[in-house]
Amino acid sequence: MKSTGSHQEAADHASALMQKRKWKSASAVLMPYLRITPVDRTVAALADECVNRGSWIAFHTRGNSIAIVRPDGSDFRRVTEAGIDSYPLWSPNGRHIAFNDYTGQGHDLRVTDISGNTTWCVSCPEEQLDAFHFVWKPSGRLFYRHKNGCASSVASDGSDTRLEDLAPWKGQIPSWSPDGTRSAFVLRETLYLAKSDGSDSKALTQIKTINFAPLSWSPDSGRVVVTAWGGKHSKILMVDLQTISIERLSGEDNRSWPSWSPDGRRIVYWSAPTFPNSICVIPSVGGTPYKIGPNEHETDPRWGPIIDEV
Repeated sequence: MKSTGSHQEAADHASALMQKRKWKSASAVLMPYLRITPVDRTVAALADECVNRGSWIAFHTRGNSIAIVRPDGSDFRRVTEAGIDSYPLWSPNGRHIAFNDYTGQGHDLRVTDISGNTTWCVSCPEEQLDAFHFVWKPSGRLFYRHKNGCASSVASDGSDTRLEDLAPWKGQIPSWSPDGTRSAFVLRETLYLAKSDGSDSKALTQIKTINFAPLSWSPDSGRVVVTAWGGKHSKILMVDLQTISIERLSGEDNRSWPSWSPDGRRIVYWSAPTFPNSICVIPSVGGTPYKIGPNEHETDPRWGPIIDEV
């Protein structure tokens, strides 16, 4: 099967990212610097509420590691140390994080538990693995694509690898809705909605999307947010899957990698213009964001599910 994805686009992005970060050592000392910079008491109160409910945000941070932090910027923890680690993605139960690991020789797809004590690598030769396109299935299996357009899935502990069929999603890696009934994917600047098995796919709307920045479903499975490319700048769009209406989440450019909070009231994203290379949070209905980073190389945020203490 011929791959119709944007592997080269993702590789170019990763190459630029690595050039930007290459002076950083994987063993660089990370200070507990993250802190909230609230713009008003309402936003700060929302963050406090989410902290109390037990959610975390994962992201690439200074030192080329994957870290997790509370939505108010507290309790910073680094969970990986080796290589240049990016593109974190939470498992449905919130106990594991999959990520892209550049070792200096190539890109691997790895999974760590959130304590950082156990990490394993997907068993697939680097020359065959598309380590930029992967997603967790609702069942908790990690679903990933090969460079030849085929796919596999594996259990969260690295066991039971199975071949998967990407044909129902036209060769693309889908993203499943939280309720497990639907899937969505992007192909040739068009957003598609399908059943969970990829059948009955329908083109919804055209969006010039950065394909390697994953879309994110709202907790009620009614909307998705995506990164769209408009001219020289990226922006975040919210698509209502019932009305097929599109809203721009914020008027600022160079915002990407959106991810919904478990309660649906906030969205975390990577911001470049106002707070260079920072992780920011904004109400999902729009409004004023706050940042949880010190403006130094934070990228690729993903909001995790509500879990017990790490």
